[in-house]
Amino acid sequence: RSEMAPQMIGKSPDGRSAAVNAVVWVAASRLFGQVSQIAVFFLAMRILLPEEFGLYAVISSIGIFATVIAEGGWAEFLMKSRLRRDEFDQVATVALLSGIFVTSCGLGVSLLLSQLLNFPEAGWLLTLFSCWVALSVASSVFEGALVAEGQFRKQAWIRIGAELAGLLVAVFGLTQGFGSAALVHGRILTQLVTLVASMMVFGRFPRPAFERNMAIALWGFSKHIVANRFVVFLGSYSGTLALGVSIGVLEAGYYRAAERLVSAISEFLGEPSKTLAWRYFRQAQQNQDDGIPQAVRKMSVRFLTALLLAGTPAYLGLALVAPSVVELLLGVAWLPAAPIVAVLCLRQFLLLPGYITEPLVTVTGHFRRRLPVTVVNVAVAVFAVMMFAPHGVIPLAIAQCGAAAFAISMSVRLQIVYGKADWPTVCKNFAVFGFVPAIALAVVVTLIPIWAVGLREIELLVLQVFAGALVFASLSLLAFRLAGRRLSA
Repeated sequence: RSEMAPQMIGKSPDGRSAAVNAVVWVAASRLFGQVSQIAVFFLAMRILLPEEFGLYAVISSIGIFATVIAEGGWAEFLMKSRLRRDEFDQVATVALLSGIFVTSCGLGVSLLLSQLLNFPEAGWLLTLFSCWVALSVASSVFEGALVAEGQFRKQAWIRIGAELAGLLVAVFGLTQGFGSAALVHGRILTQLVTLVASMMVFGRFPRPAFERNMAIALWGFSKHIVANRFVVFLGSYSGTLALGVSIGVLEAGYYRAAERLVSAISEFLGEPSKTLAWRYFRQAQQNQDDGIPQAVRKMSVRFLTALLLAGTPAYLGLALVAPSVVELLLGVAWLPAAPIVAVLCLRQFLLLPGYITEPLVTVTGHFRRRLPVTVVNVAVAVFAVMMFAPHGVIPLAIAQCGAAAFAISMSVRLQIVYGKADWPTVCKNFAVFGFVPAIALAVVVTLIPIWAVGLREIELLVLQVFAGALVFASLSLLAFRLAGRRLSA
């Protein structure tokens, strides 16, 4: 059964329907996971003190770094293989050893924090995260095996059930006064449920096995996966770590809260955009005429224009109403995070076009060009973090905007040179369809508090959101009707 499993989708009577069904289930499980994590995150910031949340943010960054190292791409190795019995046993053995080693290192550091540095809160959190790492590595291997067998629906249900269990435990712990440890308890239960359920569905337990040739193959595959994930980790968590070390956990808490608030929009824009980009750019590449990627060029214009028009009202609107959103969702204690939210909205808007870089340069045969550019971009971002974090959260956020401007300039160059993206037309489209509506949105959102005197805070916020969205959408549609045929490729 395992030998034939990777070919199940392709050999079904309706292969296309099976593939679409698999994508839907995977997307649904990921969406549920994102929503539950965002909900727990906001609840935690509502209940925890900024200092307590800041400590959790710093320790969780260390835990995530440990997971990046420990997981090592073992699940991805299984996903690309034929899942032979001996291969699964060897990969599972290496994963188990990796998880034990990293967990042991984490427990050692937590002991150091608790005993020698007299920081028991940080030591206890790191102990819990160390246990989470071991479970995460083991569960990822079995999840990879289920994906290799084509059991997408069962894997999706397992992930949804595990996320729900972790959500309930985290919410219960937070409301009962367990503090930031409740968040880690939720993560641990999520991985434990995933591991047990995946093992039951997979129906096979690994036996200790190890061969030199397999170790060499694993190392050759793992080093690329870990390198890419490490680059992403630095770009995502370097600011929190630098603030926690150089200034303190309070500022790290404010910064991480602002990042998470803005990234909630980015996740809802980013994941669907990447998924759709892979599909439509590949389809456009197959439809090109005479070796000239005109179809890809036109698709890049449509995709980038749509992405910018979707991101403009979201990020601009959040930046304008940041104080109200922070106070409503997180509480008055978190108001110092509001200006950080406004600045980070600019950073994320600048990074929007980068969502399509990977699928665009991959379908045109230049995927190897992306990693060096990504490494340079992250190096610039980390350098900005190290230079400006000691000066405070606002200088750091502004520096991150500068790093984002550099990163998007590099990504745009990749898109133009290797992906044949038509950026001049994209800029014209955005100037016509997005610039004036954005100004109108800013004016309406700014003037509503002056006009609508006497409304409650939440009523005012809802009115600003709906009025701004309506103005932007109406003017964009009007501009498209007047000039869309000439400009939109």
